[in-house]
Amino acid sequence: MMGSKGGLEYKKGFFDNEAAWLMLDVAITGVKPEMNIQSLKDIRADSPYAHNIMQNWVSFDGDFVQGYLPDQEGFDQSGKQASKTNFMPGSAEEMVGHAIDMLKESYSSIKK
Repeated sequence: MMGSKGGLEYKKGFFDNEAAWLMLDVAITGVKPEMNIQSLKDIRADSPYAHNIMQNWVSFDGDFVQGYLPDQEGFDQSGKQASKTNFMPGSAEEMVGHAIDMLKESYSSIKK
């Protein structure tokens, strides 16, 4: 889903948990649950936008807590993130890929 208002565009991601707000050459990408810093860096590194602001948060929905979204390294280390997640290994990498695709798609449509 993509919308536009006053030069600010909004794009809904593949997951219900990711979105991007785009203005000129600035992208604000939001994801939930909390991703590790390397996943956020990977999104920023592959974004076609010159300026990227990354936002992530933990969602408390009643008794359900989404918690962390560790990447494969986080699962391999069996640390705090891996012990406090309901996600399977590979989920962070999949979400990173979808976020990058979303940013590239929106950038190409803006630059046409």
